[in-house]
Amino acid sequence: MKHFSSLVFCAVLLSCPAIYSLPVLAADDAMFLESCGVQQGDIKVIPNLPRAGQLSLWGILRADDRMCSDLKAFKDTRDFLKKFTPPPAEIPMPPDKYDNNFLTKEETDSINKIEKQIMEGTGKTP
Repeated sequence: MKHFSSLVFCAVLLSCPAIYSLPVLAADDAMFLESCGVQQGDIKVIPNLPRAGQLSLWGILRADDRMCSDLKAFKDTRDFLKKFTPPPAEIPMPPDKYDNNFLTKEETDSINKIEKQIMEGTGKTP
């Protein structure tokens, strides 16, 4: 019975999403992001990013020698997303440091849908 209780306890702990959640963005982190030119809307979306994107940003924000240039992939990816509003006539090329982990699932789905519509409507490919 003792082993069964331990097994159940471990199963509950492993299935609890709060264990895997990252800490809330601190005020000084938000100020750092803003000082680097990250838009408020992009800061607000951070909790909704895939875990890999959150961990990447968390690593940057926790670094002692963090610099704005460390955020290039995040900023470039978020700026690339903005090229799809309104939908473009041609599919834009993603930036060199494009990282899908800095987009929510909904944003990725929207980009894919728009790209598909462009390809079907004009026959152009990325």
